Amino acid sequence: MRFLRLLFDFYLDSSIHVALAVSALTMVTVLSFDLPYDVSVACFIFFSTIVTYNFIKYGSAAKYFFIVRSRYVRFIQFFSFACFGLLLLSMTRLRFETILVAGTFLVISFMYVIPFMFQGRNLRSLFGIKAYIVVFCWAGVTVVLPLVNDRVDLDNDVWVVFVQRLLYVMAILLPFEIRDLNFDSLHLGTIPQRIGIRRTKILGVGLMISFFFLTFLKETTPCAEIVQNLVLAIITGGFILMTKKEQSPYYCGFFVEGISLLWLLLVVAI
Repeated sequence: MRFLRLLFDFYLDSSIHVALAVSALTMVTVLSFDLPYDVSVACFIFFSTIVTYNFIKYGSAAKYFFIVRSRYVRFIQFFSFACFGLLLLSMTRLRFETILVAGTFLVISFMYVIPFMFQGRNLRSLFGIKAYIVVFCWAGVTVVLPLVNDRVDLDNDVWVVFVQRLLYVMAILLPFEIRDLNFDSLHLGTIPQRIGIRRTKILGVGLMISFFFLTFLKETTPCAEIVQNLVLAIITGGFILMTKKEQSPYYCGFFVEGISLLWLLLVVAI
């Protein structure tokens, strides 16, 4: 049991679960627009998520962003280097336009940690901007990237889906922000810090209600998609309402993050 617990913790700590969630959202886009499945894009998104998230989580606390003392973190670091190699391999099979779009989001992600201003501040340290960077990158990678790779025109349906993805990612990010109230510095200006936990939950439910009703703005809306989005909105809203400041370490890291995997299952099953 102890070995299984360690294995499960490594699965979460090494960002494999996050990468699967991002990949699931990308697959939702692929299925929604009836695009061909591209292994290179899927691998690139999966491995780049692992590399980026691990760099954000552990690089900011490491000397020169790479030198770590913890043996466990070093193991995750080696795993991340291996994923970086696979990332580069998958990138060689992407279209040039896809690489440009992906590179933009990767640069923004790394600037989240690496100081780029004269005061030695990074994007994460700017007041109130933390959540919006994460939301923009997730929506861009999971919606824009596969569509650009397949040369899909950015019509009304694409923009509706993009806005829906922004709302969804913002909603599932709120439980993390509530959890991090114990750790985030006040100068970050996170949403719960500014409006409180109760209003943050109301905001999250409002975001998912908006997410659902945006479905009807698409030019073509299959009944199955309406049911999928309704179920997703209810489940996500429920998780937001049940969020507490003091919570299990797996509540957000596994269950809330796993809602994206559930969304993919809904799209496949309904």
